[in-house]
Amino acid sequence: MSTESDTKFRRLPTGWDFFSRAILLVMTLSGLAWGGQLHNLLNVNIYVSQFVGYMFGLAFCLIFLLTPAFRHASKILLPWYDKLLSTSSLVVGFYYAANYKEFLRATGPNFTNIILGVIALLLIIEAVRRLVGWVLVGIVVFFIFTTIFGYYLNMHAVGVSWRDWVYMLYTDESAMFGIVLKTMITIVLPFFVFGTFVNRLGGGQALVDFSLALMGRFTGGPAKVAVIASSLFGTISGSSIVNAATTGVVTIPLMKNVGYKPEFAAGVEAAASTGGTLMPPVMGLTAFLIAEFLEISYMTVVIAALVPAILYYLSLFLQTHLQAQAKGLTGLPQEKIPPLKESFLKVIPFAIPLFVIVYALMVMHVDLPRAGFLCAASALSVVLFQKNGYKKLRNLPAMLMEAGRSFLNIAAIGGGANLVIGGMILTGLAVQFSSMILAFSGGHLTLLLIFGGLSCIILGMGMPAFVGYIVLAILIAPALVEAGITPLAAHIFIMYYGVLAPITPPVCVTVYVTQTIAGSEFWATASASLRLAVGAYVLPWVFVFDNGLLIMGSPMNIIITILRSSLGILTLGVAFEGYWRQKIGMGKRVLLVVSSAGLLVPFFAANIGGLCILAIFIFYTRKAKASEAAVKLNC
Repeated sequence: MSTESDTKFRRLPTGWDFFSRAILLVMTLSGLAWGGQLHNLLNVNIYVSQFVGYMFGLAFCLIFLLTPAFRHASKILLPWYDKLLSTSSLVVGFYYAANYKEFLRATGPNFTNIILGVIALLLIIEAVRRLVGWVLVGIVVFFIFTTIFGYYLNMHAVGVSWRDWVYMLYTDESAMFGIVLKTMITIVLPFFVFGTFVNRLGGGQALVDFSLALMGRFTGGPAKVAVIASSLFGTISGSSIVNAATTGVVTIPLMKNVGYKPEFAAGVEAAASTGGTLMPPVMGLTAFLIAEFLEISYMTVVIAALVPAILYYLSLFLQTHLQAQAKGLTGLPQEKIPPLKESFLKVIPFAIPLFVIVYALMVMHVDLPRAGFLCAASALSVVLFQKNGYKKLRNLPAMLMEAGRSFLNIAAIGGGANLVIGGMILTGLAVQFSSMILAFSGGHLTLLLIFGGLSCIILGMGMPAFVGYIVLAILIAPALVEAGITPLAAHIFIMYYGVLAPITPPVCVTVYVTQTIAGSEFWATASASLRLAVGAYVLPWVFVFDNGLLIMGSPMNIIITILRSSLGILTLGVAFEGYWRQKIGMGKRVLLVVSSAGLLVPFFAANIGGLCILAIFIFYTRKAKASEAAVKLNC
């Protein structure tokens, strides 16, 4: 999460600083009030799209107040053009909120609507450039041109003039103020408040300390600490980048101190942080969104996603252990390991919000905005279990403002994603996109999954997991479902490959974060993170072809699938790490990859073949190790 000292934000003069802080508080409290359904309690009728327009105005006003236009621009002075952009944001958002009912009547474009639409379009692109960077700007602009000129390129059936396109983009509730911003504002913002509360109340450090107490003393302990801490913190933070930045500053130096190479330490943290958004119960908010899209229970999603996430972390855990064994590394000295009982007692209160949200969704059956509000509110109960915890409540306004600042990135990304999705929906290209992927694959499921996975990684660049998932669920998932893949498997497939975008070159933002902390070379770190995260690239293929891994089907098939997949994914980890009791040559590593493939595919003959190869490998490895020991003994 962003902090007060975040260097990308301005330190405004006193008057403007007071104004920006007031808007931050109003915006964050408004998001919580919507989740708490205050408007219903006050019997005030507000449409969700009206609320989104109002929050758009506040968020984008803050973006231009707090974020300099260029990296080297003054972070003290507020130039005239940013005052103009801030004011324009308020006008664009508030005008939409005030005239929403008029837009529903579809009276047609007029001069005011078109001008405001153009301004809103430029505001979103500029906000994305300032807060996210040119990669996402390039993706947004590419799709804008595609939706405008796609008709002339024979890409979709609906041709519209730029005038009508801008009008529809601004006024249609499925476009500029559509599903992504609605989700970000009504669902994600309360969870950002929850994440900020947990972090500022010591949750991140408590999780790291507990992981240290649990694993710090074992072989390669700090790397295992990174795996456990990141899996726990990642499900809360919702972002592999935030996860890596928060836990990495502790775990990466510890890994380097016990002897891990900097690039391996950074790679472990990048891979572990990425997996955090795959781990139930929250899965970086994606679990809730999958349930909403498929109209199934939240618990169905959590149960389905649990086994693949555990297998991914088991593979990562094994690889860090093998690397430590290969290098003869030990754990941390006892004086650097917190007491287990004390660490466990400190971490227990932070489980309360997770219990609340699971209870709210499973038992109370509340909607997601209300669940987010309850989760954020329950996070404050942590202070009841801390010595003088009530004193921390004095920082409540600061925590709310920090959550608001963190949300600004998401607001900009959500606006950019809405431009992509909205334009494609309005012109019919969203439907055509799935058809194009199916056509490219030629009806071959393997090619379809390759194209789908690559599309997920490209579209997921620069987007948090939950934003990327929404885009992918609209553009990619329908093609997979149409090809015969089970809907839940299709949606978890796109979630995995969307999550992998931040560690997949050439962009791999999470790797940039961890290599900066480690002081390692970028490509070496990217290579290490890819090697360590190999399980996450392979597992989606396993559960697409055999839903038993998602706890679907007969009990016997589920058990067999889990057992063979566990053995296969761990074998793959050994092959990529190149060590098992001793260093493994390239020829044996290739055989292990073949064995892993045989175990992972849903064919009995291949499973037997893979198992035989693995058994032979283990037999000869043990025999070679015994011979080596006998030689040493004779000497």
